[in-house]
Amino acid sequence: MTTISTSVQTTLPRVSYIKAMDVWAFSCLFFVCASLIEVAIINYIKVNEERKIKTNEKKQLIKQDKTAEYGGKNNSKDYKQNENELDSAVFINSGSKREEPEISLLNTGNNAAEEKCHRIHVISRVTFPIVFAIFNAVYWFWYGYINRIMYKV
Repeated sequence: MTTISTSVQTTLPRVSYIKAMDVWAFSCLFFVCASLIEVAIINYIKVNEERKIKTNEKKQLIKQDKTAEYGGKNNSKDYKQNENELDSAVFINSGSKREEPEISLLNTGNNAAEEKCHRIHVISRVTFPIVFAIFNAVYWFWYGYINRIMYKV
């Protein structure tokens, strides 16, 4: 897009005001960047939820290991750890041979996060083309019809 804009700019005369080509190029770049930002937001939400799920699963595994270690008594004084110790223990490898369930980015298991991502995607999928079509209608009406009448080209 930038290459096309630059090559066209070299053939046009230099002026101090914004040309129709500048408006078109900027608008197209805006829509491309907006769609990339939408993808980044969805990816951030999914990765963040995946981390929360993995952390919760690791906490549960640690609690299960501690319960088994103390003979199934989770009310033992030694078993009770404060929340900071439990959080730090999540990142320590317990050495157990258990396989952790794989979590896919496409299915995080959290319906609220999946719904939120799906809603954002559907809104973007509908909104971007409609707004771009409205922009096209206004742009071509303005530069194609109104400018001809105003400047009698």
